[in-house]
Amino acid sequence: NPFVDEDMINFVLEEFLKKENFIKYACASTRSGFPYGMSVEVFLANELNKYRNTIDNNILEHVTYEMKKILKNKNILLVESPIKCINAKINLTIDYAVDLKFIFKLIKSLNKKNNYNYIDVLKMCNEVKLWRLIILI
Repeated sequence: NPFVDEDMINFVLEEFLKKENFIKYACASTRSGFPYGMSVEVFLANELNKYRNTIDNNILEHVTYEMKKILKNKNILLVESPIKCINAKINLTIDYAVDLKFIFKLIKSLNKKNNYNYIDVLKMCNEVKLWRLIILI
């Protein structure tokens, strides 16, 4: 994802560290108000080490999915977005050519502000002009 930056990572990490004694895994995702494709996961190293000897390629590729399945929502923190993305159609992943076209337009809009971070991206996701941009692609 081109819009996960150090500020977003630090935001999720700080929330994780506040509750480190109680949780083993934290994430920021669509379930917590972030747009699709803008997510961060933080977990304890010893949770990851449990999969060190795994030979199942599916688990190795999706280790955090397996981790969440085993934790069964216990010791999991869903980090709420400081600004909820209200447009469910926003997709910040790059899977297809049309996604890349959209991302380029979004970056062009954001570049009008020299320095931008994930908060600016979240604000932009809720602007009406962005919704029009999606329709025009």
